[in-house]
Amino acid sequence: MSFVYPAFLFALSAIAVPIIIHLFNFQKYRTLYFSNVKFLQNLKKQKDHKSKLKNLLILASRILAISFLVLAFSQPFIPNKNNLATSGPALVNIYIDNSFSMNSQLDGSRLIDDAKVAASSIVDQHNNEDLFRIVTNDFESKHIPLLNKKRVKSIIENVTVSASSRNISEIISRQININNNEKELLPISYLISDFQESTADFNSLKPDTSQIRYLVPIQANNIQNIFIDTCWFEQAVLQYNSPLSLHVIINNNTDEKLLKNSLQLFINDKLKAPSSFDIKANSKKELTITFTINKSEYVDKTSRFNGRLEIKDHPVTFDDILYFDFQLIEQVSVLNIENSTHLNSDNNFVSTLFSDDSTINFNTFDVNNIDYSRIGNFDAIILNHLKVISSGLSQSIKTFLNQGGTILIIPHSDIDIPSYNSFLSNIQLNSIVEIDSTAISVNKINREHLLYKNVFEEETYTTNNLNLPNIRRYYTFSNLTSNSDEYLLLLENGLPFLNYNNRNDGQVYILSVALNEEFSNFHKHAIFVPTLYNIVVSSKQSSPLYKVIGKNASTNLKRLEAGNNILHLKNNNYHFDIIPEQKLLSGKMSISDKGRIAKAGSYLITADGITLGSIAYNYNRKESLLNTLSMEEIIKTLITNKLDTYT
Repeated sequence: MSFVYPAFLFALSAIAVPIIIHLFNFQKYRTLYFSNVKFLQNLKKQKDHKSKLKNLLILASRILAISFLVLAFSQPFIPNKNNLATSGPALVNIYIDNSFSMNSQLDGSRLIDDAKVAASSIVDQHNNEDLFRIVTNDFESKHIPLLNKKRVKSIIENVTVSASSRNISEIISRQININNNEKELLPISYLISDFQESTADFNSLKPDTSQIRYLVPIQANNIQNIFIDTCWFEQAVLQYNSPLSLHVIINNNTDEKLLKNSLQLFINDKLKAPSSFDIKANSKKELTITFTINKSEYVDKTSRFNGRLEIKDHPVTFDDILYFDFQLIEQVSVLNIENSTHLNSDNNFVSTLFSDDSTINFNTFDVNNIDYSRIGNFDAIILNHLKVISSGLSQSIKTFLNQGGTILIIPHSDIDIPSYNSFLSNIQLNSIVEIDSTAISVNKINREHLLYKNVFEEETYTTNNLNLPNIRRYYTFSNLTSNSDEYLLLLENGLPFLNYNNRNDGQVYILSVALNEEFSNFHKHAIFVPTLYNIVVSSKQSSPLYKVIGKNASTNLKRLEAGNNILHLKNNNYHFDIIPEQKLLSGKMSISDKGRIAKAGSYLITADGITLGSIAYNYNRKESLLNTLSMEEIIKTLITNKLDTYT
């Protein structure tokens, strides 16, 4: 038998106290005089026998009570004799959970400090020839080499709390992967953690008979926490001088209802919208903060803004701030490609819609005179009533999509189906089958898609009170639908009228009709304007509001933004400046911090001193859920999943 805290065994010396009390009876007797003690002699003998038995039982109970108490504090366990190095050195893997939750305290001591003491005690239990390896949530390369007793204790002492958060399954996988080259050593593993419910995913583990893993819970008392979970904008497109609705999720992981709590919104470090909220015990609440950004307020010409949400909560504070970055749109660059015949016709509804809009930089190329070198400069491209799509244009559109562009396909009334299908195949879309001349109507709108999410009023919208477009003729498509296909407008027979497809970072919208009376009245319908306008404006895609530290998610930049300069990721407040990993694929620059971001905040992407963008990083909110699994719950889970080698 071994012990996690063997030092507590010295407390067994306290057993001497009840033994001394037993040997030296300190009870004082009083002398009572009787005239005749003849009748008391037999009673005295019986009482002496009972008194001796009683005293022995009291002594035994006192000794056992002290012994069990000492054993409980020293945490005994039975090592696996097959894995301990009896005939050779053992490979001892020790995982120390150094996530934010280990900053919690128990009896005035931090859990991370208790975990390091437990790890050192485990090292002391093993032989001098055994080799050790430490694993933390950081997955640092310096922890990969095998260490002797002296060196491993130095590593343990230097373990600190980190922003990284890992599931138990990730830790097990990490231990297995780095142990593959030490098959001659006998493995044994220890997992020292508070075993949060959010990370202790024992259900995803598979039985492994190659070694026994010992679970060492280090847990604080019930700690309650309030935190900002996430946020997002209601609008798909963010513009100056227009109301912006920011949705915020607050999580109250306490047993109390909270009233009049402060929530503050900062934009570029200036307080923009102070507010307060009430929230029920053990619940989530969605709040909406509406604000407007006037262009005259800000001198930064990049239109990029750093946002910050703040609440006040103790003792857990790392999740009281949520950083986010966003960009406002001033103008969208649109390329309209059509033939000269349609360009000069009276039915050019697309040009009529966008030509006089100051927010749209509208450009038109004749299909026979395209400057392909400029295609990458646009946010959206409209293939407007082209009869034939050449192979050169097809390849240019494919490259444009791979770079994150948006295209809208409006077919000609008499298309060359083979050339269209060759183009659609090139961008992995369903092919056109034929023209169907059956009169029909649009009867369903996908209001969950961002294109229509805020177009209709909730109180007045029903499918019955909308007069949707009437269709006289339409193109039908093959039914080899991919997982990325999504209808936006649907016909009565279930076929798509307007379809949306996501291709890598690019977007494709395709209509099944030409914009003329022969096919439909869509171009004259009220839904026509918001449909085309939202397609074009949504092409100015914004990056996610923030990234989570430790996820190693990449950020995409267009090649024209990055150029050939070396990119930097920097935060002046932290005196932080690194060159991120950079990859160029299909004209699209992708950068990754490779886990080198350790502090939450807003980081600038720069090249040659010019700011190209910014990325907000936040701590993983899994660490905000401080509920832990009890030993009974852990044992039940292990039994249920037949994890017999975990103990």
